[in-house]
Amino acid sequence: MTRTFERVALQWRATGAAVVMALSLSACEGNLGGPGGPGSAPSMLPANGGGAGTGAQRTASCAEAPGVVAPMYLRRLTNREYASTLRELLGTEPAVTSLPTDITLYGFDNNAESISLSTAHLEAYRTLAESAAAELIASEAKRTALVGCDPGGVDARACLTAFVRRLGLRAFRRALLDEEVTALVALAESAPAAGGPWGGISLAIEGLLQAPSFLWRVEQGTPAPDRPGLVSLTGYEIATRLAYLLWGTMPDQALFRSAESGALASAEGVKNQALAMLDDEAKALPNAWSFAGQWLRVGNLASAMRTTGDFPLWSDALRAAMTEETRRVVEEHTRAGKPLLDLLDTDSTFVDATLAPLYGVAAPAGSDWVKTTLPPEQGRRGILGQAGILTLTSNNRATTPILRGKYIRQVLLCDELPPPPPGVPALPDAQAGLSERERLAAHRTDPACSACHSLLEPLGFGLSHFDAVGAYRVTDLQGRPIDGHGEIAGLDDATFDGSAELAARLKREPKVGRCLSTHLLRFALGRKEMPSDSCSVERLGAVLQAGGDFRALVSALVQSDAFRYRLPADLASGAKP
Repeated sequence: MTRTFERVALQWRATGAAVVMALSLSACEGNLGGPGGPGSAPSMLPANGGGAGTGAQRTASCAEAPGVVAPMYLRRLTNREYASTLRELLGTEPAVTSLPTDITLYGFDNNAESISLSTAHLEAYRTLAESAAAELIASEAKRTALVGCDPGGVDARACLTAFVRRLGLRAFRRALLDEEVTALVALAESAPAAGGPWGGISLAIEGLLQAPSFLWRVEQGTPAPDRPGLVSLTGYEIATRLAYLLWGTMPDQALFRSAESGALASAEGVKNQALAMLDDEAKALPNAWSFAGQWLRVGNLASAMRTTGDFPLWSDALRAAMTEETRRVVEEHTRAGKPLLDLLDTDSTFVDATLAPLYGVAAPAGSDWVKTTLPPEQGRRGILGQAGILTLTSNNRATTPILRGKYIRQVLLCDELPPPPPGVPALPDAQAGLSERERLAAHRTDPACSACHSLLEPLGFGLSHFDAVGAYRVTDLQGRPIDGHGEIAGLDDATFDGSAELAARLKREPKVGRCLSTHLLRFALGRKEMPSDSCSVERLGAVLQAGGDFRALVSALVQSDAFRYRLPADLASGAKP
């Protein structure tokens, strides 16, 4: 097919959209040198888990303070979002494997710093746009349903114009400007005559799918008269934020109608819309899992390697069952009424015939999954007791309290740990007669290691009763009895004995609620948190510590100033997520 990207670029350049895109990209790139980025000095302190003053003091201070809005950044659709958007927009299934892989940064694949646009992206987008357009035009039923009029009839231009406005509104997630409509109609009318009127429709579709306003989530907003110094997002921009946060795709027709009607102009209206969207579980639950799976780093299970000689139950089927277990538990806890922090200490889970023997519970028949109560004598609780999490925090043969402690610090407490200093000696090899705890204790006596490792091993010891695939055990690899005592350095009431006490202590720790809220803020806003986000995080964390469920957490987030407003472009430039 004709290479349309160059022609599309010329059309958009004529309307000034390419200039806007270039400036936006320049501003985004200019933001890469500010505070808090990869070049910043690491800190042993939590990003949002700590802070000056007690939790009560911080909460009171934030309750009195007005909402603070941090900069927002131009975000390209992730590959997952691109695929789901094309599916919703045109009913096609794009081969997104042709796109460069999205890079995960700060835990998520939608961070504005990492989702750049390369020549490889542009070439892949061109090919995918041509393929989607060709698929639609080849089917008389599909093209007729999409266009809704005859592009070859006596009112051909009116038909084309109406089609461009209708599809353009959905593709750009906003109403098209007149000059954009003019440019797209002109592009369609420049199609070779040999392709007939449907060739022009195809070219218009290709143009829309390669336009900056389709590939990027552009937010301009309007000045907020009641909030000097802030820009209020438009109804369409709020609708787009809601759609990609809760569904992972573009707004549907009902959401577009809400945007157009003004129903999203108030915090209450945005909350009501969000709750209605969560009721659509077919869309909401998979995207909640997209968030939770990345937060919990479940994707790392794909690289876990074990041998059946060391672990007879190990198989690819077991690995898949581990992921499915976590997904089902997360799904249960994102439904209404379940306190979200119950994820930490629930005594129930879901098993199939592959996973049940590892937990020592009755296996369901066939390929069924059933909810089951975990054996109380194992002390296995919540997500930290799940075989998948225990596997991805171990090495190929042995448990590693260091990795498990690091996981808890980073994933549940949001502590930022510095890299090891140069010249750190390797861990001593396993020695006959020495338990794993004793071997690591010798390592912690080294001054170069003690500062970090005193934060890690004593925390990871709480999970020592579970081996490198998550099976319960009473002795370590040296045949020594397991000692599950540990402590969470830096916290009051920090000691515990075993995984059940560790889970209970983490659940009542306010840092955990703030940390989970921090991860959700990163996912929702596509950037790392900033100091100005501290009150947003504090308020969201308070919702969780009060026993709030996922719906309550989302309600608080979407009503926040951080979600509904942005800074003017001149104030946002120069800082970095």
